[in-house]
Amino acid sequence: YQRRVRDSCCTSRLSSLFFVLIFIMKQYFLFSFYLHLLFLNVIMVHSNPELKEAAESGHPEAIFQLGEAYELGKEGFERNLTAAFIHYNSSAAHGHAGAQRNLGFLLLLKEFGYPKTRPLSLLHFTFAAVGKDLIASQVLGYKYFSGKGVPKACEKAAQHYKFLAGKIVEELKRTGILTIHEATKLPDAHDATRDKSSDEEDVVNFYRYSANSGDVNALNTMATFYLQGSYGLTQDFEKAFSFFSKAAELNDPTGISHLGFMYAKGYGVKQDNATALKYFRKAAEQDNLHALNHLGYMYLYGYGVDQNFKTALEYLKKSAEKGYPEAQMHIGTMHYHGWGVKADQSLALQYFQLAAHQGNLIAVYNLASMQLAGLATKASCTSAVALFKKLVEKGPMAKHFQEVQKLFNQGDGEGALMIYSKLAEMGFETAQINAAWLLEKNFVQPAPIDRLERSLRYFMAAADQGNADAQLKVGDLYYYGRGVATNYEKAAAYYTLAHEGNSAQATFNLGYMHEHGLGLPSDLFLAKRYYDQTVDLSPEAYLAVIFALNKLLVHFIFDKLQVTSINLLMGEGLSDLGLGVDLGYDVHNALLVVLSTALIIALGWRTGHLRFLQNNIHPNPPNQPVQNQN
Repeated sequence: YQRRVRDSCCTSRLSSLFFVLIFIMKQYFLFSFYLHLLFLNVIMVHSNPELKEAAESGHPEAIFQLGEAYELGKEGFERNLTAAFIHYNSSAAHGHAGAQRNLGFLLLLKEFGYPKTRPLSLLHFTFAAVGKDLIASQVLGYKYFSGKGVPKACEKAAQHYKFLAGKIVEELKRTGILTIHEATKLPDAHDATRDKSSDEEDVVNFYRYSANSGDVNALNTMATFYLQGSYGLTQDFEKAFSFFSKAAELNDPTGISHLGFMYAKGYGVKQDNATALKYFRKAAEQDNLHALNHLGYMYLYGYGVDQNFKTALEYLKKSAEKGYPEAQMHIGTMHYHGWGVKADQSLALQYFQLAAHQGNLIAVYNLASMQLAGLATKASCTSAVALFKKLVEKGPMAKHFQEVQKLFNQGDGEGALMIYSKLAEMGFETAQINAAWLLEKNFVQPAPIDRLERSLRYFMAAADQGNADAQLKVGDLYYYGRGVATNYEKAAAYYTLAHEGNSAQATFNLGYMHEHGLGLPSDLFLAKRYYDQTVDLSPEAYLAVIFALNKLLVHFIFDKLQVTSINLLMGEGLSDLGLGVDLGYDVHNALLVVLSTALIIALGWRTGHLRFLQNNIHPNPPNQPVQNQN
């Protein structure tokens, strides 16, 4: 007992000492930094006098906004990370969570001492998360889940991700709308002949033209675009209501049911449950799944009618049996709580799985919560956090991808990199790819001092999340020694991961490495297998694979001849030549390549020979007299 007390005291002292050391390190860093600024004679605020005045009065939010203005180069200020750091630190001293978070991001840059400042960065993110900063919570959730900069701790990751996912689900239940913001991968967009915004504009113009022609599907589609604020359109409930009304006038059940939804939520019209029920019933008469689901929902919670679980279940079953995910989610909720039915968590889990498989985010949240708690299924923190993470990354934070895309299109590579880097630290795989690509292709001027190191870091982060393109890229970086020491074994490991993700290029590379024994055992049979799989994954690689296979055949024969020569020198016979071993090569393809190569050589020789004859037999142009050489 005394030993345990003594150990507990020692642990407590070590913990206290740790926090004291962190505090001293922070103060030393800030002192050194301010001393550095004193010598640099950094010029402070030049623009936006109102913001400057509010900041000088000591208002934490104004100081924070001034820091953002410097960091992002807005409000008339030139981008200045040093000045941004000063203002964030001043605001953070007053307890501003956003300033704490942005300090955490800046301390992940080499200009501010990274990687030595990694612990201090984590400390700022932690303070910000305690202050309910959602971005900081997402950063910490990803770090603890992936083990980036901290030891892996799934339980801590679950706390952060479940908190964030809960916020999104609450908003989704309140509004009934969640706009999914698709993130564009810059490497794909840069190689495309048209940019995504042009494609979206063409789609909208097509549906608008069709809607004006009275096409009900187009009317409903345009209404949905305005309802969600998608495809480059600003959210506009009145326009959405107008398009749904036109579809309803044509007795279209989808338009009628969505008019009911607009009345139920008060979007573009005064909220009215009685009118909503009227439209839902009218559409339900035509077996519209959306209407059946919402009628069930109204009876389930007693909106505009007396609460009636039995009636709710009848409507919901009609919709769920035909695969409507929201109805499946509601039935799962009824079985989970025992509303109108016997409580059955196993059945609830089955309904949540059906709905989650079709992308219903509330069902995803419920399924993850059950997996985390081990309800009706084996507890799995990793699976639960993966689901929470997937849900969170479909939430409002994803809207930043549209903002940063605009910066990139305007030629602001530095601004784009800054935001992509933050999204990358939050665990967005696409942002990790984009930030790495911007650094690799040197789109940022002046280039960061750790350009190649950061590029590799982001590519590796995306690779660890299973992105096959990133795994291929990291393999290339290790193979060619770009930004890192050449390491064929690590290159082969990443190529193998990319191969498992069906990357044709990685599969070909594994064949090549097996053929030449680079980072992998030399094995011509395995090399051939990988070359064959390359064509299966990408038929466009057929010609390259044919040449590789025939080169491999030559390699095989050459190796056998070498063995035979050694055997002859040692007095052994020809019996070990082994040319009869079947490698499975297509003889016709081999013959075709050999003949084609011979033809190319012959044509080249013939062309060169003709030029030689022309230069020697007809040294002078036609019809020109030969000059007297005497």
